[in-house]
Amino acid sequence: MYRRDPVRILGSKTILPNALKVPQLISELVRRLQETDQAPERVAAELHYKLVTIHPFIDGNGRTARLLFNRVLLAAGYPVTVIAPEDRLTYLKVLEQAQTGGSSEPYYLFMRKAIEKSLDLCLTEAPLTTTSTTKPEKRLQIGALAKECGEPVSAIRFRTQEGLLPIEAYSPGGYALYHPDCIEKVKKIRRLQTDERLTINEIRERLQ
Repeated sequence: MYRRDPVRILGSKTILPNALKVPQLISELVRRLQETDQAPERVAAELHYKLVTIHPFIDGNGRTARLLFNRVLLAAGYPVTVIAPEDRLTYLKVLEQAQTGGSSEPYYLFMRKAIEKSLDLCLTEAPLTTTSTTKPEKRLQIGALAKECGEPVSAIRFRTQEGLLPIEAYSPGGYALYHPDCIEKVKKIRRLQTDERLTINEIRERLQ
């Protein structure tokens, strides 16, 4: 149930919207996210930010926002992202900065780094799992592929979305898996971008 009373965040200067505006603000947020073509990590971060800023419930807004944040990431093949206790003060600072009229970019940068930190943690502590029982060692999760190629995860994801890198399979957890041939393909794409200055469409034609 949406809140019907005014609320405030203890210790924060953030001014929360009038309770009467909450249903409309939530509807606008849902419509915007349904129509966006932004990357999943940006969509997840924006959903989190907007929800805690609208503050639609009397209690549990932060927990709900973080659950929805991870729901978007999981659907896109990312692992669960957790804000580490040692990063909590920074998290609250950049969030409040965005909510009180300052730049929102420090917030989005913080959330992206938190996502990348969780990806790195999965790669170092969790064994690779795949849907195939034939050659599981030859399937690479996006973070592993990025490390092999010396590229950021966001670059691999962008090239995948542009149809330059095929996803071969998905793990039981929903993670995208790439064939090791993609390592050389990523390096070739980088050479075409930096050495020959080709556009995405030109690179796509060259790879066919």
